Amino acid sequence: MAHLTPSTRLVELRPGGPDDPDAMRAASILAAYFAAGQAQALRRVLWPPAAAAAGLALLLALTTFLHRTTLVMVLLGCAAVLIGTAVFEWRAERRLRTLLGRGEP
Repeated sequence: MAHLTPSTRLVELRPGGPDDPDAMRAASILAAYFAAGQAQALRRVLWPPAAAAAGLALLLALTTFLHRTTLVMVLLGCAAVLIGTAVFEWRAERRLRTLLGRGEP
């Protein structure tokens, strides 16, 4: 998945110009840009603890200190966090690319 960062994209917005008289396109692009940034930050914050929790749960399960059902629930919860944040980020980036005219609608 390609991640959008401020250093990889340069976009010139001209709100109020002939192609954007009410500045709604510029506002939509800025909102999508910030949403993509927030989604990326959320992923960066949540993935390390989720991976650590999954690893710790696996380690405890190997020592028979953790019941299998609990292990499965912890792993499912971690997978839900990882998949949910990845999908959230993917959708935010796709919306930004679409608004910039670089992606499918």
